[in-house]
Amino acid sequence: MRFAGLVPASLVDYPGHVAVTLFTAGCPLRCPYCHNPELVVGPLSGRPLPADDVLAFLRRRRPLLGHLCVTGGEPTLHRDLPEFLAAARHLGYAIKLDTNGGSPDALVGLLRAGLCDYVAMDVKTVWDRYPELGGAVDPAAHRRSALAIRALAPDYEFRTTVVPGLVGHDDVRTIATDLAGARRYALQQFDPARPLLDPDWKAVRPVPAAVLRAWADEVAPYFVEPVIVRNLGVWV
Repeated sequence: MRFAGLVPASLVDYPGHVAVTLFTAGCPLRCPYCHNPELVVGPLSGRPLPADDVLAFLRRRRPLLGHLCVTGGEPTLHRDLPEFLAAARHLGYAIKLDTNGGSPDALVGLLRAGLCDYVAMDVKTVWDRYPELGGAVDPAAHRRSALAIRALAPDYEFRTTVVPGLVGHDDVRTIATDLAGARRYALQQFDPARPLLDPDWKAVRPVPAAVLRAWADEVAPYFVEPVIVRNLGVWV
């Protein structure tokens, strides 16, 4: 297995912990607002990192860090991901997986093997609107992943980036209704200043922070924990 990038110490990718973050390349979706376009369509900015080199790095870092986040792209596309995660687990790492949920069978396999301590799944919009994202989309597969996470993951969150044109107020309420009873949910503010897969979306103005907070409070009763609001920048 090869990785597209590595952050040696991240403060934001594993809630409550400093973590090593690994990026995989490739994704079946084509979300126009994707902040990692090089991981979706390339070209990569650096040399791919072989799994053996990454494991050697993790071994050296283990006395200082014990948490690992694997993100993308979409990690579950890689058939040798279970082998890599098992090796990282053998080194003593707690593992967080970021996923869009498009490969439920692979995800269930990882969870049943005990290879994920925390799963964060992006719920892009309401299931019926998933075809608007572009790429290879099977809304039923994503919904199966959400159900599997709730049933099998030791800890987890669902999160939605609120992108005007794809996610509105009614969509947030529908998502919350579908996920009712889940442990943790986050609303994330869209940031057009970052790299985007489709540069035309840089003209989209994000939902103001105060509005996101109001939406979070509105749907909070559907979840076990208070709804989180993230990535708030200058858009107030």
